[in-house]
Amino acid sequence: MIRSLYPTDIPMLLQFSSGAPPNEAKTRDRLGEGALFGTGELLKQWLPLRERRHTLVSVRGVRIQGLLSMRSLSGPSCWEIDRLLLGREASSELLSGVSFLGGRLGIGRVFLCLSSSSPTVGLAKRAGFSPYLNKRLYLLDRAVAQHGVEEGVALRPMVLGDEYGLFELHNTLAPEKVRQAEGLTFREWKQTRGRDKGRELVYGGDGSISGWVWLMTRGRLGQFEVMVHPSEEGRGERIIGYVLGLLGASSHIMCLVPDFDVRTGDILSRMGFVEAEDFSFLVNELLVPLRQPSLAPANI
Repeated sequence: MIRSLYPTDIPMLLQFSSGAPPNEAKTRDRLGEGALFGTGELLKQWLPLRERRHTLVSVRGVRIQGLLSMRSLSGPSCWEIDRLLLGREASSELLSGVSFLGGRLGIGRVFLCLSSSSPTVGLAKRAGFSPYLNKRLYLLDRAVAQHGVEEGVALRPMVLGDEYGLFELHNTLAPEKVRQAEGLTFREWKQTRGRDKGRELVYGGDGSISGWVWLMTRGRLGQFEVMVHPSEEGRGERIIGYVLGLLGASSHIMCLVPDFDVRTGDILSRMGFVEAEDFSFLVNELLVPLRQPSLAPANI
């Protein structure tokens, strides 16, 4: 049986968590983490103080076989699965439950990121999820010396007025399949932006953004993502060098790069990064928007 998680399920949930399988759902702010299903995670199921969240469980008898939890992104119609724990008896039915839940909550899109090598990718496809993007994780597994601020590439903190410029930069780089999945209009795209911890920095001004970076640190781990406009190709390496300077205290650095951004992957390889793992990004469009106006017969 697939159903919502109830407060009365706490005893079963505690039993499930004691031997819980790894968390297969990957999110940008928790790429390197595993199951993370201790007492603190359990409390988040009932105390989502800073985020909208809903949890489904697969139950057989008096045992939980699998758990799926998802949170809203920057808008009420776009959510992402951030916990997916599948026991031996769990199947694609748990992921299929997202469609029924979405109809009840008015959710338009649900996003899911999995390791490309995971057999769960096949389960997700059977449950209605469609792959739309692959990303590769690059690692720099050594201490990084401080870099000076490169002239002409100093990044500034992103402000609210930069969002449309960032949307245009994204549209310049991303292929149509990605734009369709993440929002063809500014309003749609804005709702897919997550609320991850970290900082956003941009390069450019007067409403035009030609470079963007998201970065965060967790202990000795540094992580960043980058977009650079094709017209700024010569500055790409210096922008990344500037970011490495900001992450100079980190001994391990990760960067996630979409497969269409070959240029950034080449730069990272030249700078000593190594390719580590590939990830598949999938979307389940629960409410299909009417993209174009159409004529209908009139009742006369």
